[in-house]
Amino acid sequence: MDTTPPSADNTTDGNGPAMKEKDVKTVSTGHEDSGETLKHREEKLRQAFSCVSDVIIITDQAMKITAVTPSVEALFGYRPEELLNVPFHQLKLFTSPSLELIMKNVPRALAGEPAQNHVHEFITRDGNVRLAEVTSTPIRESGEITGTITVARDITEHKDMEERLCRLEEQYRDILDTIPDGYFEIDLSGKYTFANDVVCTHLQRTREELIGRDNREFQTAEDAQKAFRLFRNVYKTGIPEKAVELEILSKDGSAKTYELSVSLIKDAQGTPVGFRGISRDITERKKMEEELIKSEVKYRTIVENAQEGIFQASADNRSLTLNRTFADMLGYSCTEEAAEEIINAFQQTFVNPDEYRKALEIIRQRGSIKGYETELYRRDKSRIWVNMSVMAMKDPAGNLLYYQGIVDDITPQKKLEQERQKSIDSLRKSLGATIKALSAISEARDPYTAGHQRRVADLARAIATEMKLSSDRIDGIRLAGMIHDMGKIAIPSEILTKPTKLTNLEMEIIKTHAEAGYDILKDIEFPWPIARMVREHHERLDGSGYPRGLKDDNILLESKIIAVADVVEAISSHRPYRPALGISVALEEIERNSGIFYDKTASEACLKLFREKRYTMPE
Repeated sequence: MDTTPPSADNTTDGNGPAMKEKDVKTVSTGHEDSGETLKHREEKLRQAFSCVSDVIIITDQAMKITAVTPSVEALFGYRPEELLNVPFHQLKLFTSPSLELIMKNVPRALAGEPAQNHVHEFITRDGNVRLAEVTSTPIRESGEITGTITVARDITEHKDMEERLCRLEEQYRDILDTIPDGYFEIDLSGKYTFANDVVCTHLQRTREELIGRDNREFQTAEDAQKAFRLFRNVYKTGIPEKAVELEILSKDGSAKTYELSVSLIKDAQGTPVGFRGISRDITERKKMEEELIKSEVKYRTIVENAQEGIFQASADNRSLTLNRTFADMLGYSCTEEAAEEIINAFQQTFVNPDEYRKALEIIRQRGSIKGYETELYRRDKSRIWVNMSVMAMKDPAGNLLYYQGIVDDITPQKKLEQERQKSIDSLRKSLGATIKALSAISEARDPYTAGHQRRVADLARAIATEMKLSSDRIDGIRLAGMIHDMGKIAIPSEILTKPTKLTNLEMEIIKTHAEAGYDILKDIEFPWPIARMVREHHERLDGSGYPRGLKDDNILLESKIIAVADVVEAISSHRPYRPALGISVALEEIERNSGIFYDKTASEACLKLFREKRYTMPE
């Protein structure tokens, strides 16, 4: 920071900014006072000179400073004595442009031309730049110019405030011109004093065409009166009016609907001087509202005449709005009666509240549920089955407003379904009994393999369960397992019971049992492909099986499962021609040929049953 005085040849008498006697004379009135001594007058002038807040600089004809007020130190950081006898052009108190301007203005003042209100940049001792408004006037003695008086007023804060105000005004104008709504100001007589671009666009006129014109010129006669009453009411009460609808005429004569909000403009004393307003074009919204009303009437007509039940339930399920069809389903004579009597839809209509709570949780998580079947109470406490599709209706913030749903009465279908299920259950029992009879016949001819089919059926069922197949497929596998050797009734008993190794011819005869079993069962209408499973239970993935040498996907999965169970049971059980080899040997065979002869998934499930879940063959 530069702390040197603004000139190299500063002079001072050590007594501060004291004015010399001739300086006092310079600023005097130019004639002697007969009423007070010169010394007393000088002292009063010195006190006045020391108290001013502006900086006053007095120069002689050579532009040297002969006196300066103490305020120079507060504003610019220099003591007065540091500036005395220093010519203007040697001062470091000004920026270069300002010094150049001063060097033009001071000589003009010495020539008798005052320089008024010029703005200069001053450099303070600590290097900051401040702005001052400077006025220079000549000093005259006996009619001659002997020097100048320069008054500098610090306007830095004032200028900063002016700039801030200008920026704020620009921002204010920018905001008003960029907001989507119209903004206008009118005086108390109703004439426009300001209108933003949106208002100009609405009225199809420039700002210049609007300023000074009465706002009622752009309204229909009826709405002009309405606008007059609006502004008068705001003026009288001081209370802003909001969302008042008016029709305004554009330049092309078309009328549009606007929503106006108006408030008072007051001066600093609180006196009303005009109005400010916000206008929003709601023409399209009004059209949409009208269309919505038409649409709502149409929607209500559709809803009321729909064949399906339609309802809306509050978020807490304590109120229910429903159409005529749904009211009929629930046994009410009309929708009004239903709405009046159903005060808690959850408790009054749902037979199974726990089941409904689960469905409601699904709706909350996913937003909707489709094909939800449940029982509802009718007004007389009889029950109906319904199929419901329900959606949670939410606001833009995601808050639940209500539930909306469509309902179909499926009571007749449910009755048919129940009757059909009873028929199916009866058929299943009959089939089960038939299969047991067939199984008993085949085992009666082969006492050495008695129980083989039953054990294969049980193991195949367990494997299918481990593979997580459907319960229906599991039932089919179990029943097929119980008669998978049905075709052995066509094999001579002496071959079936032969205690020694079979010849090649005898083995070929044995192999015919799979096809023979298929021929016996193929014309029976089972719900499952039983005949095919019986035919394929000796097929192998690599095509080495019989009777048809099928491979991979050409073999039913059910047949592959029975094949694994059949091999495990056959190896681990006693046969007429050999003793039982044990379960370990059977499992090793399955493990070794998994994916080669036997289905890999079925093999893994079988191994897991025995090795991890401790499955044992039934007796």
